[in-house]
Amino acid sequence: MKITLFEISQDKTQLNLTIIDAATVTTLNLWTDITYKDPTLSIDLSGKLTASATENIVISLTDLGLNYFDGVYFIQAETTTEVSTSAVGELTRYKECILNKIVQIVNSSTCLVTSDNSILNAQTLLYALETAIDNSFIDEISSILTTLKKYCSNDCKSCGDYKNIVDLTYYP
Repeated sequence: MKITLFEISQDKTQLNLTIIDAATVTTLNLWTDITYKDPTLSIDLSGKLTASATENIVISLTDLGLNYFDGVYFIQAETTTEVSTSAVGELTRYKECILNKIVQIVNSSTCLVTSDNSILNAQTLLYALETAIDNSFIDEISSILTTLKKYCSNDCKSCGDYKNIVDLTYYP
């Protein structure tokens, strides 16, 4: 049993999941980056399993009680002998945060003499997070995301002022 596809649809309205050799999968759980590893906070999607050899499952925003995707989502399929885990992320919030900080520098320095290593570090973290998600490096996802969340918040006093708030203009 193996998760071969876990992605957010192009229109950002659903998660698409494919599991191969799935006939014996009995449990399917989903977590967010906030709830991950807490079994009491998992969303049980086992009812979507059909006992088919290949499971092609669509998970809608409604199934998850969400208005839009934001952050990282973890899916775990289990048989009596195997566990397969995968992750997917909607990282627009962090991309916008980094862009806003770049715009602050551009607007304050006409000759681009100002430099800010924190922006370069944040962009590197974002790239690393995307790589970790693409390769399902679960432990790395959590630690990188924690740092990005801090950078894109008012808790990071040395990072410049930024409120990590939801901007609904980039969600469908």
